[in-house]
Amino acid sequence: MSHNVGCQGPIALTSCYATNTLIKEKRKLEGNSMTGSLNLDAYKAQQDALLAKYNGKILAWHDGKLVGIFDSKTEAMQEMKKRFEPGSFLIIKCAPGDAEYTRRFRSRVHVLSTSSHDEVVCPQ
Repeated sequence: MSHNVGCQGPIALTSCYATNTLIKEKRKLEGNSMTGSLNLDAYKAQQDALLAKYNGKILAWHDGKLVGIFDSKTEAMQEMKKRFEPGSFLIIKCAPGDAEYTRRFRSRVHVLSTSSHDEVVCPQ
């Protein structure tokens, strides 16, 4: 349901429409995020058992359930897009550890001083 309280005139209505559309899209993404979390949590909970059977395979998850086993991520994506809405499923390589679902970033930024007035310099 859209709420256009305080919107008057064509520009304001367009702005309110855009805002309401963004809110709906955000809610949709949050829903997908929750689904993604459900799928990832299901994978993590079963990871050890899955490794024994599917190590190296590509697994597809939807609504917290394993729904496909594939040889490649491309194959998995093509099939899952036919069956489910994009963003509602998880495709992940079955592998030990957390490397498939954790990303680590390193930076070469060095802080030369802790004073808030000094600059942070990046080595070249």
